[in-house]
Amino acid sequence: MNILYPQEPLPSCVRADGSKMHYAFTSDPHWGAGTRNAEATRKILRNIDKGDYDACFITGDIAEFGMFSSYYEEAVNDIKQNLCNTPFRAITGNHDTLINSLSKFKRTFMEKDSDYYYRMDNGNVHVIVLKLLWDMSEWSSRQEKWLIEQLESIPQDDTVIVISHCYIISSGYYDSAAGKNWGDIPEVVETLCPILEKYNVDLHISGHDHFFEYSEKEGIGYAVVGTMGGKLDSDFCYYTPYSKWLDFTHFGWMDVKIFENKLLLDFLDEDGNSLYKTEIKTN
Repeated sequence: MNILYPQEPLPSCVRADGSKMHYAFTSDPHWGAGTRNAEATRKILRNIDKGDYDACFITGDIAEFGMFSSYYEEAVNDIKQNLCNTPFRAITGNHDTLINSLSKFKRTFMEKDSDYYYRMDNGNVHVIVLKLLWDMSEWSSRQEKWLIEQLESIPQDDTVIVISHCYIISSGYYDSAAGKNWGDIPEVVETLCPILEKYNVDLHISGHDHFFEYSEKEGIGYAVVGTMGGKLDSDFCYYTPYSKWLDFTHFGWMDVKIFENKLLLDFLDEDGNSLYKTEIKTN
């Protein structure tokens, strides 16, 4: 597998359209789940691999149950066969941690001594990965201090993308198994939005919820891309007031082109057809 490591510069390649980085983001394939769409997952990988991307980020819930090694073996086989040429980074989701299974995830997708939150850079573009799995239960004062230190060290005009598994802004549905409404979580919004706003973060990307959504709050874009093959959510009971676009009928991924002063976002279905486009000014 062509794993992207944090200690290396973010991959980049200046293109004819002026973009300097081209990334794919998707989430929640849930390898091993009986309810997932396995062919959609493989199709997404194949289409990303032929899409001239510098890198692909899979933002969590790689396995349905992280304690089963066979689910990660299935994931590895699919990635090797269908994402042959594109570097990728897998980020930890809540399902990847079930029954103390973080060590299996790390052995499969991460370097031995790394933390689960980290920063990746190339020039004036910065990607910050957080360990935010369900809500604030995995958050800590140590991680919050680290996040603020990273953002304080980055010039305000630089491009900053923050990634986590759990969303910060999202519509949601009622999860009868968990007994929770998965939508804007007050503690998450109240803790993280002020930090991202203070330091002029450009975009936050997440999964956890299984649909596409794009929202904006105080000049920051929030993208939910939990559409890599896990069963799509329905039975919506909450719609965030910040939503600009919502789709819960398509699998797919988000295409992000990074320019000197803007981000172009294109939400694509599993076949690569555009569903929604938007632009974020970055300085």
